[in-house]
Amino acid sequence: RHHLFSLRHHLFSLRHHLFSLRHHLFSLRHHLLSLRHHLFSLRHHLFSLRHHLFSLRHHLFSLRHHLFSLRHHLYSLRHHQFSVRHHLFSLRHHLFSLRHHLFSLRHHL
Repeated sequence: RHHLFSLRHHLFSLRHHLFSLRHHLFSLRHHLLSLRHHLFSLRHHLFSLRHHLFSLRHHLFSLRHHLFSLRHHLYSLRHHQFSVRHHLFSLRHHLFSLRHHLFSLRHHL
């Protein structure tokens, strides 16, 4: 009779430990699935970040290109301004010279 109680007690105890083990295995499975989900999510965000970094790099190169182009046009504009100024001084010089010759001619007549 004592052995029967003892056996029953051990069977209940064993059953309890098996349920407990099953519970922990389900819990472990849940955490592993959750971890897998977070890893996929992290991978997604890393790809997204990489994409935005490449996009940013592209825009920075494009911006640099436009700045070089702008600088080129500004140098070109400055060059034309100097050229125009030079031609205006030259024209003024020729007008003074012409005026001088006209006065000189009038004086001789």
